[in-house]
Amino acid sequence: NNNQQKLFRGELNIGYNFAVAKYISLKPYVGYGYRRWSRGEKKITETYASYNERYYWHYFPVGFMVDFAIGDKLLVQPNAGLRFMFYGKMTAYLSELDDGYNDPTFKLRNKTGWYAELPITYKFSQTWAIVVKPWYEYSEIGKSDKAPLTYYGSLYGYAYEPSSETKQYGVNLGVI
Repeated sequence: NNNQQKLFRGELNIGYNFAVAKYISLKPYVGYGYRRWSRGEKKITETYASYNERYYWHYFPVGFMVDFAIGDKLLVQPNAGLRFMFYGKMTAYLSELDDGYNDPTFKLRNKTGWYAELPITYKFSQTWAIVVKPWYEYSEIGKSDKAPLTYYGSLYGYAYEPSSETKQYGVNLGVI
């Protein structure tokens, strides 16, 4: 079906540029990141019912970038790093199906993800360039603790969010 999803990731990094040679520099960095994923929406049909789930977690990125200047026009910048997840949660909005249900929140177990990208910049002039950046990202969440499920305040069981992994990839194209 047409299951709406919204993804957001924000990341701030700080590092240092080590000039190794005239056309090569190394850039180790660390930072802080936040990720949010909202999937599903309230939808009840004759054959199924769905509700919204919101995942979010924080992470510390630790990475390494290398700048290779090939002449005056071409710059290649391989970048790879780890993302150390912490304080992950998921809320299932079961009350969208029936006001009597609670909206359980699950504490996700921390897992380490990683990413890699290969930006290639071609400079047309001192002020204009084009960038092509293929990338790959792997993230994982661990099985949550049990959360109580209630109906009009009465406990009727427990549930958990199972562990899962996500693999994403793409190519970004931009102009500078």
